[in-house]
Amino acid sequence: MRSHLHKTILRFTYSALCLTLAMVLPFLTGQIPSIGQALAPMHLPVFLCGFTCGWPYGLLVGFIAPFLRSVTFGMPPLFPSAVGMAFELATYGFLSGLLYRALPKKFPYLYLSLIGAMIGGRSVWGGVRYAIAGFSGTSFTFPMFLSGALLGAIPGIIIQIILIPVLIFALDHAHLLPDGASDLPKRQNKDAELAAILGEHAARYPLAGPRDVIKLLYQNEFGGDHLVTDAHDCIERLRDENAFVAEDAQAIPVEPIGNGLCRVHLAASAVKRLPAEELAAAFMVSAAVSQGTDASFLRKLDYLEANGERLGFSFTQDELKNDLARYRERGIKPVSHSDIFREAYRPHYRVIAEKYLPKSLRATSDEIDRA
Repeated sequence: MRSHLHKTILRFTYSALCLTLAMVLPFLTGQIPSIGQALAPMHLPVFLCGFTCGWPYGLLVGFIAPFLRSVTFGMPPLFPSAVGMAFELATYGFLSGLLYRALPKKFPYLYLSLIGAMIGGRSVWGGVRYAIAGFSGTSFTFPMFLSGALLGAIPGIIIQIILIPVLIFALDHAHLLPDGASDLPKRQNKDAELAAILGEHAARYPLAGPRDVIKLLYQNEFGGDHLVTDAHDCIERLRDENAFVAEDAQAIPVEPIGNGLCRVHLAASAVKRLPAEELAAAFMVSAAVSQGTDASFLRKLDYLEANGERLGFSFTQDELKNDLARYRERGIKPVSHSDIFREAYRPHYRVIAEKYLPKSLRATSDEIDRA
């Protein structure tokens, strides 16, 4: 995982590259102004900056580029062209970054973010040019807006709609983007894994209620929700619970819950044979290194709400929506199993990262994965 400093440096580097491209690309069409206006070469790097680096970087690069190019090369003219372009490009960078992060990371939403940013930027350009015309005593009519923002820029719009999603996907596939800037294939893989985990959970626990599934997703994102204070306390709690739980030869020792985590069931024979110290150590190190984000967890809740009906759970969609609404209202925090779930399945387990499983349980985990 890249450090925060590494990602910041990478975003600054990409922003500088996008600013350089905004300065250089117009030279390719500079000899024929009409073609340059139609292709809008400065727009492309600003959109890329917003999508890859985020809205603050996209906004800054978009606002600086026209002024810097005007001062350095004399084009575009500082007033009114560079002023209008600065607000237009800043809006492109701002909205592309903001919408891309606010919407689900799927290709249709990537296009929606791009088109939304295009509409917003061109609207801002029209508003600024209208304001400039009012201050300078000139005119800026609606036909002039349509000609400059749409009709005269159709080739550039088409190029942007084709190239930008392809470039984002290519950079992401090559792992050349800052973490979190674009993870379309990884999102799709994670959604597929999440669907499989939820489907297995529905089949294994037909009496599970919405709060039991919320608990599963919480553990999938954040790991164990038991309070870990110190090693001695952790071992003693485990021993007390283990003494209370009856051995069940049919119990599954290791139950994967996705995201590299699993539930280790205390009733299973293979777990009963483990020393409490060994299992407690695996649990504690898992709890210490487990990481998750509220945004990722909320996205999983959204996925559950959108796909609950087809996952095979026995509760209704209305029951799910009501429980999710109550949970979101209370805020993100651990939840306990429902009374029905506890009565039917007697859950006693610890959430442990698969890579920290005791050796005697790893073979069991591999067998379950293959099944």
